[in-house]
Amino acid sequence: DSWCHRAGVAALLSGVGYVDTIRTAFRDIAKGTVPQGYVLRKVKGNDPVPTCSHPGLAFDFVKGQILEGYNLNFYVGVMTNVADSPVEFREQRCGGWKVAAVTSWPLKVLKPGQKTEVYVAVKREDEVPAESVRKPLIEREYN
Repeated sequence: DSWCHRAGVAALLSGVGYVDTIRTAFRDIAKGTVPQGYVLRKVKGNDPVPTCSHPGLAFDFVKGQILEGYNLNFYVGVMTNVADSPVEFREQRCGGWKVAAVTSWPLKVLKPGQKTEVYVAVKREDEVPAESVRKPLIEREYN
């Protein structure tokens, strides 16, 4: 049990690697590149696109892109200011249990009519195949 192994486990448990992965992917996407380990495709009709509810802003993920990865999918959409005054984007307005992180690029404050890209990192929850469910060998007792 080396110090390096323990440090790696501690970093993994603290979520530092997870946060860095998302931050790096957001940066790559903003630069117009596909992050390593991800596949880019257009959004399909049956994709569960993110839901954002923000006064003064309209969101379109249906005509957007998805970058599919092993643990995370990144949705790229367009956000438009539909108000008569500037609106500051508040990331927490694009929530949900599976949303890991949200950001926009290049703008965070949009003037009336302005558009910017919005990126939503969503945790993947693929169906668990029945053969991968392990039955306990003993009766479980919970007190």
